[in-house]
Amino acid sequence: MALEKLEKTISTDRKGIFTIVALLATIGMYANSTRLSSPFFGFALTTIYFLINSVFAGSIFLRDEKPNFRFLLGLLLLLMLVAIGGATIIVASGQIPIKFDNLTTTALLILITMILSFLSHTKIARKLLKD
Repeated sequence: MALEKLEKTISTDRKGIFTIVALLATIGMYANSTRLSSPFFGFALTTIYFLINSVFAGSIFLRDEKPNFRFLLGLLLLLMLVAIGGATIIVASGQIPIKFDNLTTTALLILITMILSFLSHTKIARKLLKD
C-alpha cells in the first residue's frame, strides 16, 4: 500500500519537485565522484536517482501493470536507457572529439531525467502507446 502511494505521488510530480530532486541527486553524484568520494553519500544519491526515474519510466510506458511490476520494469528500462546512452557516447567518441568521463556521464543522466520528466508531464508517450 505504501509503495502504491509513493509511486503515485512520484509519477504525478505536479510541481516538478521530484524532477528537481533527481537532477540535484545527479549533480550530487558528480560532486561526490570528483570531490568527496564517499561511498555512503554516493549510494544514497544513486538510490534516489534510480528510484525517481524508475517510477517515471514505469508510469510512462507500463501504466496498466501492477505497481511492483511497473517499478521493476521501469528500473530495467532505465538501466537499458543508461546503457544505450553510454554506448552511444563511446561510439561517438570514435567520430568526434568527446571524452567519456564524469562530466559526460552526468550530462547523460541529466538528459535521461529531463526526457522522462518531459514525457511524464506532457503525456505524449501515453498517446503514442495507445495507437
